Amino acid sequence: MACEDAIHAAITVDLGRPAASVAAEHVSRITELNSSTPNAGRGRIEVVNGMELVPRPIDWLWKGYLARGKLHVLAGAKGAGKTTIIISLAAAFTKGGRLPDGTKAPIGDVLMWSGEDDAADSLLPRLIASGGDRTHINFICGFKEGDGKR
Repeated sequence: MACEDAIHAAITVDLGRPAASVAAEHVSRITELNSSTPNAGRGRIEVVNGMELVPRPIDWLWKGYLARGKLHVLAGAKGAGKTTIIISLAAAFTKGGRLPDGTKAPIGDVLMWSGEDDAADSLLPRLIASGGDRTHINFICGFKEGDGKR
């Protein structure tokens, strides 16, 4: 079974069957997918029933836009200004500067990963030029597995 099929199945609502049997089937499919992949020993998908969760409010860094501890992806066409926007935001969060709506950003660390720009020759120089604090920025620059780098 393809990963996309398992994910699609996991988010498809089946109104004709009891939720418990649908959930059990999806967990079984996900378990089968986990055990048949080459990276099976690395981790597993964890499925939690909604009754086991306690709703809680979002912890906002920038009210309505950026939440603490969440992954935020800025996507768009090449040349649309994604890097300019994110460098400006990163500079604000690394120095406690102003956000676009005028509120003060809390000082914190930023983790950045760009599929288009190099950290050393593009991203860091632009952060410095924007007034950011380079001690509070970290860049994902690759992935190491065993002895090799991917």
